[in-house]
Amino acid sequence: MLKKRRDEMNVESGNEPSLLRRAGLRLLEVAQRTKPARRMRVLESLACGGKAQLLLIEVDGKSFLAAGGADALHTLLALPGELA
Repeated sequence: MLKKRRDEMNVESGNEPSLLRRAGLRLLEVAQRTKPARRMRVLESLACGGKAQLLLIEVDGKSFLAAGGADALHTLLALPGELA
């Protein structure tokens, strides 16, 4: 996609892109790089009063039920299958 844009810019101007255009293209290239996929995500959370909460967490495609409080996080149950 960026190569196509670069070629279009060369055709439009008839010569090499200006320094500003090259810098803009470079910024686009950096911004469009894919980030590595996250291995962990919180699917749902449920407040249980105070600072306690239940969390449904997915790690590498496996689901876990966890309980969290002000000072700790505990895994309660590894859930079978995928929920998301």
